[in-house]
Amino acid sequence: MGVRVHTSKNTLEIVQEGVEARKTMRFADGSELEVDFIVFSTGIRPRDKLATQCGLDVAPRGGIVINDSCQTSDPDIYAIGECASWNNVYLVCSTWLQMAQVAVDHILGSETPLKVLTLAPS
Repeated sequence: MGVRVHTSKNTLEIVQEGVEARKTMRFADGSELEVDFIVFSTGIRPRDKLATQCGLDVAPRGGIVINDSCQTSDPDIYAIGECASWNNVYLVCSTWLQMAQVAVDHILGSETPLKVLTLAPS
């Protein structure tokens, strides 16, 4: 038994048939891989190219830098969602509604700072 890591593969389908293993994965490049066990991993890559072109601050590993009010380095521009980097952390989708509320509150003149539990730095 061995472990092989395949990166940047586009899986088209996983079929039940396998000669030596339980399943066969078919990839977009035409290759196949017989497997007994599959582990998928995905990650967040903030799309911040436009922000960079506009001169907004971007975190070293990507993401538009925001403060506790979800403001960017331009105080008239707010960022929420996976494009944002708060305290050098990417925030997952469960925080986006809170981010939106914080931004709206700030725009309307209320101070409700963003407070989320973070598990790992970006």
